[in-house]
Amino acid sequence: MNLGLAIMILIGFNVCNAFIDAYKITVLHREIRHAINLTAYLVIVWIVLHFLDYDATRSISFYFFGFFIRQITFDIPLNWRRGLSTFYVSTANPPKAVWDRIEIWIFGKDSGRKQVEFYLAGSALSVLLLIFL
Repeated sequence: MNLGLAIMILIGFNVCNAFIDAYKITVLHREIRHAINLTAYLVIVWIVLHFLDYDATRSISFYFFGFFIRQITFDIPLNWRRGLSTFYVSTANPPKAVWDRIEIWIFGKDSGRKQVEFYLAGSALSVLLLIFL
């Protein structure tokens, strides 16, 4: 498997997961199961990484890429499907998702744009490392 296909698989999984969760939230009025989402995503990343057959250094870079791209290709489509801004930050006090709490602690409550910029930069840097390592 090449890197481009691996990236498309992760993005496709994230967008599908966002659409499913948006449906659960807006139509079924259910909460997102963050632990199940995380576990499923880590399994997908592990499977894709297995087929890439990377060494330890590139594998670590791929996990970082997987983390950064998840924040972009899951959160933004989820926000859009819910009719929210691209840069939406949870208004729950405190947010139910642990990572939302960490983001608010790091970036602040009104910082959705900073988060997106950070994750885009992290994604780009991770891909560059994967290409040039």
